[in-house]
Amino acid sequence: MIREERAGSMPSVGWARGALALVAFLPCALALAQPAVSEPALKAAIVFTLAKFTEWSVPQQPTDALSLCVVAAPEPMNAAFNALDSKVVQGRPLRVRVLGARDDLAGCHIVFASAPPARTVPGRLTVGDAPRFAETGGMVGLLTANDPIQLEVNVSAATSAGVKFSSQLLRLARVIGEQPRGGG
Repeated sequence: MIREERAGSMPSVGWARGALALVAFLPCALALAQPAVSEPALKAAIVFTLAKFTEWSVPQQPTDALSLCVVAAPEPMNAAFNALDSKVVQGRPLRVRVLGARDDLAGCHIVFASAPPARTVPGRLTVGDAPRFAETGGMVGLLTANDPIQLEVNVSAATSAGVKFSSQLLRLARVIGEQPRGGG
């Protein structure tokens, strides 16, 4: 059944949410459409977009930088993430730090690593590209077995760390763990 809109009426809320999701993930879609974009650059763009759809429960000042730590990644991945340094996420500058596997993660709001974390830390979003990353304790896994990259979200791990994802993001991902009730 086709619904007619009256002249001058406001579009539905569902339409507006769809448009918001389209605009937010457009950079990722454009990156997929261009063959010259490398896999590390695409993963960095996805992590940047994830940050836009994430809420942290740990109180922070609105002027504080959001710290993205890249742990024990190969040089092409480091370079792709370093290109995000100083970009703005939720009104805050993004600071990229490249760390070794044994470096301290204090101050990291977002951690990109190939290995899942040993434990969750309040207020820290963990993202990785290892097989079964989200299934083994990480929050967001970037599955590269298929083209394009698929998202796998572990809602239980995120909830235990006080990290919340928007409902738009959850609709685009394969959700693992208990999905929150209601909308977000």
